[in-house]
Amino acid sequence: MAVNGSCHLSSLLSGNLVICNDGSYMPKLSKTACSGAFILHCTAKGKEIKGCFCEDSPNGDNYRGELLGSLGPLLLLKASFSTSAATGMDQATIQLASQSLYCDNKGVINHGNDPTATLRSEQPQADLIRLLKSYKILNQRL
Repeated sequence: MAVNGSCHLSSLLSGNLVICNDGSYMPKLSKTACSGAFILHCTAKGKEIKGCFCEDSPNGDNYRGELLGSLGPLLLLKASFSTSAATGMDQATIQLASQSLYCDNKGVINHGNDPTATLRSEQPQADLIRLLKSYKILNQRL
């Protein structure tokens, strides 16, 4: 993809961007390590961005891995909307509803779909959920 983000921005605007993320946690190998991976694929041009985040912390679990995987696409979309190609673009132009996004964790989907909802005080992985919600809100404002 283009370094300046214009390629996945145009894929997003044309409805040709497919986004997928997943998490991994293997407690038999490590009870603290987890990871999340993501891919953004342009169906029109066949170009892709792939990435992952890994973490070793006492909070490591499957849900944390899923959340880590969900943050990558949001960060890349935020960067795309910050480019000069996106300057002056109105929200009517950006039709995120027509995109394909694949995530196999209902909790991540629910939190992502309701970024202004209040978190329970005992919410597991609240730090990453707050980050997810903040990126989601930033992307909605851009």
